[in-house]
Amino acid sequence: MQENLWEMAAAGTHDAALRLLPKGMPPTARIGDMPCGAGALTQRLIKLGYSNIVCADIDLSQLRLGSEVKTLKINLSAPVESNHNEFDCIYCIECIEHVENPFQLMRNCANLLKLGGSLIVSTPNILSTTARTKYLIGGYFPHFYELAARWEEVIAAKYQAHINPLPLQALMFMAWKNGLTLQTIDTNRLVHRQRLKDRLVAFVTKRFGNRLYSPEMASLLYSEPVLFGDILVVKFSKCQESLDGYAATKAGSIVGETWK
Repeated sequence: MQENLWEMAAAGTHDAALRLLPKGMPPTARIGDMPCGAGALTQRLIKLGYSNIVCADIDLSQLRLGSEVKTLKINLSAPVESNHNEFDCIYCIECIEHVENPFQLMRNCANLLKLGGSLIVSTPNILSTTARTKYLIGGYFPHFYELAARWEEVIAAKYQAHINPLPLQALMFMAWKNGLTLQTIDTNRLVHRQRLKDRLVAFVTKRFGNRLYSPEMASLLYSEPVLFGDILVVKFSKCQESLDGYAATKAGSIVGETWK
């Protein structure tokens, strides 16, 4: 197997995603890497001993792994006709911000998961102090500069840029609509946590946000990964087939151990 495949994600995102790998999951657990890109995340999962991995993507020509993995051509932005409840864990890294229909993507992933299975999603963090400042001054979020600064290149290349900036609350709502419960929030790295400007933005955010949010929501939105994280990496669990609220969720246990 080829060594050191290029990770088509921000630095540290795959590290964070692997930290959220469900503990105690057997080597034969069925894992989906959707979209798989070149297969860098799958390669690391194989090195960890997992052998039942499906590499899925709308364009599998980028995949650089051999016959040791199964493949599936899939468009997560459109309804997926496949067997439901077949995966123990699905990784959806560097994807949801690209697709035309993030709700459909979340629905597809939920349908493909077994009851009790885990969905691990990443997306650029638009709630950080850096993101808030950049949007206020420049009119765009970090990792979403292409549509603002490189419009002609995006149109000429006809590739799918980052088009959907999604806050944590939106991810939670889409997950909830499809029977998924928030388990853990992590990030690839913390950005400008000690910079005075960012500490000031964090202070103002908390001061005004306390008037709007419930204590449970505030504990999530004011956590280190959300206030200072570059990329959010979030784990959800499929606990039922129909709608349910977050009443049983204890927000204090959700933030990844790395950032507590």
